[in-house]
Amino acid sequence: MDGLGIAWTEFTWQEDGIFLCRHADTEPSPSRKFTMLYADARGVQLVHQP
Repeated sequence: MDGLGIAWTEFTWQEDGIFLCRHADTEPSPSRKFTMLYADARGVQLVHQP
C-alpha cells in the first residue's frame, strides 16, 4: 500500500515507574507527514496527525 512505512514503538518505565516513556522510529517520509494510531485496554483511542 502506498504511503505506509515500517515503524517500531517501545515503552519503558522511568523514575521508578512514575513515567511511561514512548520511543518510536519510522522510515523517513518525503512529505514529512505521518499518522499514528493509538489504542489501549481502557478503550482510549487516539489518532495523531501533526
